[in-house]
Amino acid sequence: MDHYSRKMHKFFTLLDADGDDVLTLADFTAAANRAATAFGWSPASDESIAIRQSYTALWQEVYAPMDLDGDAGLDFHEYLTAHRKTILGLPDGYQRVQPVAQAFLQLADTDGDGVLTRAEYVTTMNSAFGLPEEDGEHAFDQLDAANAGALSFGEVHRAVEGYFCSEDPAAYGSALLGRI
Repeated sequence: MDHYSRKMHKFFTLLDADGDDVLTLADFTAAANRAATAFGWSPASDESIAIRQSYTALWQEVYAPMDLDGDAGLDFHEYLTAHRKTILGLPDGYQRVQPVAQAFLQLADTDGDGVLTRAEYVTTMNSAFGLPEEDGEHAFDQLDAANAGALSFGEVHRAVEGYFCSEDPAAYGSALLGRI
């Protein structure tokens, strides 16, 4: 399996909360709800609504069309195909995932200072995706190249873009979810 496939498999596995090897809109919604709850946002808050809406749009625009067998879910092959056709290396590829990244930033930046601290980053990744804290810590260390102790929203967007939109193992963001 190539590096990009391994990255996507890691994310697929983390997002598949029920472990049935199929991603559905419910898996995306569950990740959004877990993250919102972890930061104390009520389900009716603007932040909670924004993350659910951004995931729903991503599902409808990117993933649902790749449901090759019509079962309302994606196995890993369908998921990887969706990424390769609609996100990876395309000029507008990141624009498809950017709203989700922005909504997560709004949830996680609980003090509104425009940056994510180590704790905010690790909590977001752990609560939304079940990423082990050790992987979150490693990811943060790799992304915080300036040792600032926080990641700007721009750095996080660049990291998410590097993770989902690049096959280069050395791209900034390849360690978004820790070791692959």
